[in-house]
Amino acid sequence: MKIQKFITLFLLLTTFAFTAKGQFGGGGGTSSSDPYEISTSAHLDAIRGSYLASGVYFKLMNDIDLEDYLSSGNPGYNGGAGWLPIGDNTTQFHGNFDGNGKKITGLWINRTTSRIGLFGATNNATIENLGVELATSGIVGNGRVGGLIGDKAGGNTNNCYIIGDCNGGTGLWTGGLVGQKQSGNINDCYFAGIISGGNLTGGLVGSNDAGNINNSYAAATVTGNNTVGGLREQMQETSVIVMPLDL
Repeated sequence: MKIQKFITLFLLLTTFAFTAKGQFGGGGGTSSSDPYEISTSAHLDAIRGSYLASGVYFKLMNDIDLEDYLSSGNPGYNGGAGWLPIGDNTTQFHGNFDGNGKKITGLWINRTTSRIGLFGATNNATIENLGVELATSGIVGNGRVGGLIGDKAGGNTNNCYIIGDCNGGTGLWTGGLVGQKQSGNINDCYFAGIISGGNLTGGLVGSNDAGNINNSYAAATVTGNNTVGGLREQMQETSVIVMPLDL
């Protein structure tokens, strides 16, 4: 009986390992030295379900162009809604994503829901060393809209940039990098493009409820209904902004 249980457990673990390796380009995902390797659009789109948990690591191995993957007839088209954000209100991304100095291009989203971005919602996640260049149609959502993260709670966002246009509709919290930043830090990041939204709209973040923003900037045209800012709109006094000296 014990042998049967051992064999069953072994088969389950082996099946999971092979499934993960099939979904990603390699790696075990257990540490920064052995991350899941992201080499294709399909690999990027596989960061869902159990892979959203804390302690899971990903690394971008090369530039990824999403243009074909998000086109009509392909998996990311989603009936014209485009990219499905990674993480949502109930299942946030808690892991670690290292862009490895690479970039993602051709990202577009056209949805009427909130928590919209490459990552819809994150919780104590680390996202770093990543560039995202949006498609011409940009990102469209309705509240908590950001090029990188729609809704950020905790964690660090380091050395990332977004280029393109973000439209948050009439909803709250639209920013070029992050829509609503509940907490956590942003370091060495920037946004360049056009931002439009309802209330609480900013070039880099829609709001900064807690945490710091350091050495970051926005080169943006920003429009909104009320409480609109060039870098961020709402910010608590404990936060710190350090602008690059060469701007």
